[in-house]
Amino acid sequence: MQMTDAGYLSLVLTEDVETKPQLEIRISRIAPNAPAPPQGAGPYAIYYAGSRYDAAVGRALAAVAAVVEKNGAPPPPGMTAYAGR
Repeated sequence: MQMTDAGYLSLVLTEDVETKPQLEIRISRIAPNAPAPPQGAGPYAIYYAGSRYDAAVGRALAAVAAVVEKNGAPPPPGMTAYAGR
């Protein structure tokens, strides 16, 4: 997990590096001019990098959103709205 220069937090999940593709989850601030996120949690928008959205991606986004919302921490300095790639 790392904060990027692009203003969002990047979290990479993988079950098995050898056989499963990775899922990159991007957490940024919610903003009215940003693309609609597939998941939100308080002041955060939660996106994913990948071309497919399936049940496993949905469960991962929901799990991350639950942790983020329960944490309740304010957005860190430098976090901005995600504008996409």
